[in-house]
Amino acid sequence: LEVVVVLLALKILYPQRIWLNRGNHEDSEQNKKTSKETGRGFDKACMEHFGPTSGPEAFEAFYGVFDWLPLAAVVGGRILVLHGGLGNGQWSMEMLRSVERPLHSSKLVSTLDGVVYNVLWSDPLVANPASPIETFGVHVSPRTKHNTVMKAFGRDITEGFCTREGFDLVIRSHQFKKSGKGYGVMHDGWLMRVFSARNYVGRHDNDG
Repeated sequence: LEVVVVLLALKILYPQRIWLNRGNHEDSEQNKKTSKETGRGFDKACMEHFGPTSGPEAFEAFYGVFDWLPLAAVVGGRILVLHGGLGNGQWSMEMLRSVERPLHSSKLVSTLDGVVYNVLWSDPLVANPASPIETFGVHVSPRTKHNTVMKAFGRDITEGFCTREGFDLVIRSHQFKKSGKGYGVMHDGWLMRVFSARNYVGRHDNDG
C-alpha cells in the first residue's frame, strides 16, 4: 500500500520522468486470490489500513487507477519494457496500442485473444542445448491459471519479435531470480529479467 502511494505521488510530481506499467497483480481477482492463499493480498492491506468500510472503497479506487495503466513502455525506441512476456510473439506494438483503456480485470484474459494476458503473465524458457525442442518455440505455461491461454516462449520467439518490431532488448520482471543480484540476461542478450523485490513473499532468499 505504501509503495503504490509513493509511486503515484511521484507520478504526479514528475509526470514525464516516472512511468508505471501494468502487471499481473494489477488485477483485482489476482489480489483477492493472493489473500485467500497467503492471507496478505492488496485487498486485505487496504482493509487493515482503512478499516472495514473504507478499505473496500480504497481497494476499488486503486483498481480504478490500475485499469488505466499502460501495458508496456518503449525506451529510446529500441527497448521494450513489460511485466510478463511475449506469449507466442505473434502480435505487434500497433495491436497493443489499440487496446482501449480503462481495461477492467474481467477482460484481461480475452483482450486481443490472449495477447494482453501473456504480456502480463507469460515467461521465457531458459535455453537448454541438451533439450532444444523443449526450450525453443511456444509451449504451454507451467503456471496453473489459464494455462491454455498463457504461454512460455523460447529464444527464437524473442529474437523474431524484436527483429520484426525493431527492438534491441525486452526487459521484463514477473519472476524472482534465486541467485545473482536480482537480474539476469537471457535469450542470447535479447531479453533481460529484472526483479526488485528481495526475499519474495518472505519465503525466498533472493536479492532484488
